[in-house]
Amino acid sequence: MTLAVIDIERFEQEPHCWFAVAPVVGEKWVENLAKKYRELRTESIVPLSDIVLDGVTVLYKKDLEERLARAVIPDRASGVLSVARSDFGETISYCLLEEHYGTRIAYKSIRDRELIQLAGRGIDAIGVECSDEQPLHLVLCETKTSTEQRSPPQVVDSAQESLRAQHKKHLSDLEATLRKVWDAARRARDKETQELLFAAGLYLQDERWDMLRLVAYSCLVRPRALYKSTDYGSFREKPSDFYPSKVRFTAFCVPSDDIEAVVDEWLQLAKVGEETE
Repeated sequence: MTLAVIDIERFEQEPHCWFAVAPVVGEKWVENLAKKYRELRTESIVPLSDIVLDGVTVLYKKDLEERLARAVIPDRASGVLSVARSDFGETISYCLLEEHYGTRIAYKSIRDRELIQLAGRGIDAIGVECSDEQPLHLVLCETKTSTEQRSPPQVVDSAQESLRAQHKKHLSDLEATLRKVWDAARRARDKETQELLFAAGLYLQDERWDMLRLVAYSCLVRPRALYKSTDYGSFREKPSDFYPSKVRFTAFCVPSDDIEAVVDEWLQLAKVGEETE
């Protein structure tokens, strides 16, 4: 498992849930997360192999991977708009969804965005969850990182591009969200995920809430010392604001007061590669 976590605090009000987690002490979570990020940024639709021209190997796969990583892993920049800082949080989101909920994610902003040095536009991740006991789940994921001392931090409710504003927009303009779901489906890397997303798109188009459950998934990355039970803001105070979605909100507590230093280490490990093996 890339990101083993322990619960710090958990609240549930069916069908909604809000919880805080932290990485397991002793696990090399930063190194594992760096390896995951490197894989996401260098993932190729066509599997990489040695490049052979006229029967002569001109570039070995390992060298190709290194060159690709240097080209597509962004440089470090400072401030809250740093793409590396944003990618750090989104990588955590993917791991939590895939490894702890079995979410099949077709569109990943980190992997699929247009530009290297700018964060992706639109929904951070679009995925599906399928089980025999519940309707098909369509997961819309948004992630924020905050070191603000106030609780909840502004990125939850009050900032212009807050988690609340983003999820409310997805719900208020279902036609635009539907187009993003169809686009995500075509990007799926396996047929089953693609078919499930196409089904989700059809149910969403007809607003078949008996067959489809929207999941407004938020991940707030926070220093452990700053986390408070009030960090969930309106997502916990008034989850009905997000109807017909069920709210799933994770506060990921970084075991350090200096998130910027953690991001520096994580990005460097992703770039060098070998140390994450």
